[in-house]
Amino acid sequence: MRTKKTTLFAIITVICLNASAEQNVAQAGEGYEHLENTSPFKTDGQGFYFYTPLQEKQKEQEEEPVPPAPPAEAPKPEPEAPKPNPIPDGPKAFSAAWIRINLPKYQEAAMDSCAGGATAPECRVATKAYMYVQQTGHDMAARFAQSFAMVTVGDAFLDPASSERSSTSGRLANNSEQKKSTMEIYERLSQTTGLIYIYRSDCPYSKKFSPQLKQFERETGMAVLPIAMDNAPPPGAHWDNWRPNNGLAEQLSVTSVPALFMLGPNNEIEPITLGIISRDELYRRTTMVGMRMGLISQEAYQSTAYAYDTKDVRLIDIVDREGFKANEGFIDPEQILDFVATATEFTVKNSAATTLVGDYRK
Repeated sequence: MRTKKTTLFAIITVICLNASAEQNVAQAGEGYEHLENTSPFKTDGQGFYFYTPLQEKQKEQEEEPVPPAPPAEAPKPEPEAPKPNPIPDGPKAFSAAWIRINLPKYQEAAMDSCAGGATAPECRVATKAYMYVQQTGHDMAARFAQSFAMVTVGDAFLDPASSERSSTSGRLANNSEQKKSTMEIYERLSQTTGLIYIYRSDCPYSKKFSPQLKQFERETGMAVLPIAMDNAPPPGAHWDNWRPNNGLAEQLSVTSVPALFMLGPNNEIEPITLGIISRDELYRRTTMVGMRMGLISQEAYQSTAYAYDTKDVRLIDIVDREGFKANEGFIDPEQILDFVATATEFTVKNSAATTLVGDYRK
């Protein structure tokens, strides 16, 4: 019994001592919780020789070199401000272009300056300046006109005398020959071609035109077929072969009379006039329509008295317009002269003529 009491007392004593020791340890550790135990012998109850792969991986990561930081980007240059477009140079003072632009401005300035009176000093100054500019233009025009007259003399393309229709003497000298050629053309034309005349008997213009057309028929031999819009004979002239309109006028879109058409050998029809015209104009138009229908050749037409262009050669026919670029713009005058001289071989011919003249002088 006594032994049991002693054993129980010993157990109680041990328990009390352990509790007291734990309390003392806890009190002793107060204030040191923030300190990290860096002892290599700390194993957290895992033993002195305990090893994990995580420790090795952490070690390798610590030993890897830290890559250098990327270089800082250089600051982008600020865009340059757009440069202002240079102001184009204007025309030279007192040039033709300058006068054309500024003469109206000087006139307006003079008129505004004279609003207060013609005797005002500013009015006199502005008016005189305007007149000086204007006179400069007149002087330039006079010199240009003189040069214009000088360069045309003797030039085959520029001299008015080279055109038969440009002078009265030239027309008179060739008048009879041209009339002869014209009549020969109409003599051939009348064999295959005729005229359709649409009229109204009560129309004053038809009455005035009919005698002219009748005379034209007698002179050229071209037959005329009158067509009446009102089923009556033509006024002012007599035709036995007149016919009433059978719808032909409507087919030809005739809206006014007198109307005249050319009837070709294959029944093709071309208008000559849709109103009254003079006798000379009737000849001219009939000849032109005949050429347009292919009944008169270009050469035959040029031989008549009704051709506007009677020169044998025109500059436009020989100048190679493809020789210059489409965007060439203003071409240097000397380049144009050289181009024309080359196209016409004028330089070569002139050189040969000089040689021949030299032979005469020997």
